[in-house]
Amino acid sequence: MKKVILAAALMAVSASAQDVMWAPKGKPAQYRPPHKAHTKLADVKAKHDGEKAWRELVVDDQHLRSEWIFSPAGSHTPRMLHPDTRVWWVVWEGEVKFAIEKAGSFVARHGSVVQVPMQTWFSYETVGDRPSLIFETNIAGAKALYEDQNACSPPPGTEWMKVRLGNRPAGVYDKNNKPHVTFEEVAEAF
Repeated sequence: MKKVILAAALMAVSASAQDVMWAPKGKPAQYRPPHKAHTKLADVKAKHDGEKAWRELVVDDQHLRSEWIFSPAGSHTPRMLHPDTRVWWVVWEGEVKFAIEKAGSFVARHGSVVQVPMQTWFSYETVGDRPSLIFETNIAGAKALYEDQNACSPPPGTEWMKVRLGNRPAGVYDKNNKPHVTFEEVAEAF
C-alpha cells in the first residue's frame, strides 16, 4: 500500500510541475480529391499501366504535398534547391542516385529514406536497368530554385527571374537527421 501511495504522490508532483497551456483544436480535415482514406499502390500502378513515366498526386492540402513518381532508367532531375523547406523521398522500386550538396552522391534502393535540408543543392537520377518508383513529400506550396533556367519550363503563369541567396545554411542536418537511412537501420535502432 505504501508503494501505491508513493507512486500516486510522485505522479501528482510530476503533473503539478508541468505548465498548462491551451492549444487551438480545429475541425478534422475533410478528404478532398486527390485525398482518399486509403490509397492502394496497386491501384495507382494499374492506373498508369504501360506509361513510361508518370506522377500520381496523393496528398495536396494546406500542409503537405506528396506524390508517387515513376521514372525510367536514365531519367534525371535538374539541379535545384528549396529555399524554405526540406524535401524527402522513400525509394520503393529501382535504384536512385542522389547528389546532395555537402553529403555527396549515393545510390538509394528499396527501403531508403532520403532527405535534403532547405537551401541545399540536389539532383537525382534513376540508375541501373530498371525504372524507379519513389514517394516524394514536401510542404504545401514549396518553391524550387534551379541552377539553370533552361533545365525545365517555369510553372504555368510564371517566368524565370534571377535571385540570390546570401548566407545559405547548405547541408545542415539538425536534430539527428541524416541524408540517407534505410528502414532496416531504423528498426535496428529500436
